Amino acid sequence: SYDRIIDEAGRVAGFNPDEADTVAAIAATHAPVLIAHGTKDRMVPVDNAHRIYANAKPGDELYLMENFGHVTLWMDYKHRLAARTLQWFDAHLVN
Repeated sequence: SYDRIIDEAGRVAGFNPDEADTVAAIAATHAPVLIAHGTKDRMVPVDNAHRIYANAKPGDELYLMENFGHVTLWMDYKHRLAARTLQWFDAHLVN
């Protein structure tokens, strides 16, 4: 099941996924953050991305893909997400 997979990933990585707090994590990081999310995601509602972004720093970005879901987000045949991600890396990664 999905829960077993998440629990196993946490065991391998050495943390308890049930204690993960993305809102606290984005508030605590000094790294720039790009949050990409589909507006039709039924697995992780888009409200979650808005809640995380509400605690982000200036300069962080929420990139919403209209009418994409959790899985279909990666099937963007126009490559908008890939292009935005590459732009993000170009702007925020130090050479």
